[in-house]
Amino acid sequence: KTIREVDLDSGLRTAFSQTLHAIGAGLTLLGVGLAALVANNWDAILEVTKGSVAAAAGGLAAAALPSPMGVALLYASREVRTATASPVP
Repeated sequence: KTIREVDLDSGLRTAFSQTLHAIGAGLTLLGVGLAALVANNWDAILEVTKGSVAAAAGGLAAAALPSPMGVALLYASREVRTATASPVP
């Protein structure tokens, strides 16, 4: 039998994904925009909900939710290379 070298890291290397990057950037901006919209209209939300800070805070949390998902997609879109060990002097 012949022994041959196997590249175990070949499946771990990925190229930069423009699709994931674009969707991640869009979700991040959407979350920031919606959170800013809720924050700017905080008094109006409190007035409509009869002073319910919990409802306004829930709206702010829900509005900001796309941002962490977008950041995760931005992280996932990056190019992944295998690590190389450097010799110790």
